[in-house]
Amino acid sequence: MTLFRQIFTWLLVVFIVLLFALTAVQLNTTRNFLIAQQTTGADNALNSMALSLDTYLKDGDNVSIETLLKAYFDGGFYKEVKIELFNDSTVIKQTYPVNIEGVPDWFIS
Repeated sequence: MTLFRQIFTWLLVVFIVLLFALTAVQLNTTRNFLIAQQTTGADNALNSMALSLDTYLKDGDNVSIETLLKAYFDGGFYKEVKIELFNDSTVIKQTYPVNIEGVPDWFIS
């Protein structure tokens, strides 16, 4: 093998390794960004819902609480939303199917 082929082979190997490393870093960065974005969205929804629930919790109106829960979390990517009322041990739980199209399962998990 000539010196040119050896240098070319090593440069090609280094380039491919760097390409895979950069791809892995980019996927991890994107994943972390999406997690932070979802967390912020959930926190904002919970804070605004807590302010809206105040009057219904004082009155003990479970039907209005359930309606408000459906209104806040119906359009998002939430699998399950649950409110536990400590004064009478009532649990209000909504389960939503998460169907995301066009995204591989390994990326979602």
